[in-house]
Amino acid sequence: GHTEIARAAPNGYTMGFSATSFTTNVALVPKLPYDPIKSFDRVILLGTNVVGFFVANKVPASSLKEFLELVRQQPGKLNYASPGNGTPQHLAMELLKLETAIDLVHVPHRSSGSAMADVAGAHVQAMISSPQTAGPFVQGGSLRMLVILGSERVAAFPDVPTIREAGFSGLEVETWYGVLAPAGTNPTVVAALNAEINAIGRDAEFRDALAKQGMTPAAAPPARLGELIKNELARWTRVVDSAGIKAD
Repeated sequence: GHTEIARAAPNGYTMGFSATSFTTNVALVPKLPYDPIKSFDRVILLGTNVVGFFVANKVPASSLKEFLELVRQQPGKLNYASPGNGTPQHLAMELLKLETAIDLVHVPHRSSGSAMADVAGAHVQAMISSPQTAGPFVQGGSLRMLVILGSERVAAFPDVPTIREAGFSGLEVETWYGVLAPAGTNPTVVAALNAEINAIGRDAEFRDALAKQGMTPAAAPPARLGELIKNELARWTRVVDSAGIKAD
């Protein structure tokens, strides 16, 4: 999809929906047929979605600090699940491992559902996932959410602290969604598209639809998406290189 965007005529009639995988793929795939910066013009950051850190209810830890201490007491003995190698959930956990120097074993799955089921069944100890996906398991008592990895608490789980409130800075992770255009698109056209999409983003019905999916509209200028992409490229390249991650 991104290849087709990059190759399209920059006339303002072709845009592409992009997401977190746009930046993680650059780190995971050695050769891409486009340059993530030079091949595109950034139109808008549509919104972001927080993720949380979950453990099986049987895990004897009520905070992230307690869980990390538990892992340090048993290096290489505890596991975490993800929907697969190279997924945002996998990379987010590897970022946490890198920054906190813990030895937690990755157990890749074929889907979020199977990964979540294994953690809920206490076959695997932990997982990073969206609160919307894991919420029913938390309410059912099989999972416990220790922290939100975003910068703000989630309304549905007001007692769960953010990662910064839990005592860890620089570990905020959010999935994101945005719109790209082919490089060379007229800046006036990009500005007009940004304004129109931002107007949609202010619509109450649209915002409610996003909120039900756990998303927060960004309502930002094109430069905000450019800044995010630049930072994400640096972060995930560092994580992938440090952990030696290969995509399936």
